[in-house]
Amino acid sequence: MLSMALCSAQTARKYSNEFMNIGVDAAALGMSNAVVSQTSDVNSGYWNPAGLVRIPTNLQFSFMHNEYFAGIAKYDYAGIAFPLDSNK
Repeated sequence: MLSMALCSAQTARKYSNEFMNIGVDAAALGMSNAVVSQTSDVNSGYWNPAGLVRIPTNLQFSFMHNEYFAGIAKYDYAGIAFPLDSNK
């Protein structure tokens, strides 16, 4: 019984790092965060930075605001991406 209590205590989330599990991008969150291998937009910097290589030749912005726990925790995200070299 004691070992089962210790195992369940290790899986409990703590409020202090809950922001690391939120994620960004409504499309990615709608797909249950299953976008790591296919991101190619401004939000690639969060999911998989290697996807920034495939961004289109235009400037992209991303903004997100989220509130949890009746306004106690607030989460804001802003991203900008643009290609450094237009020759691909």
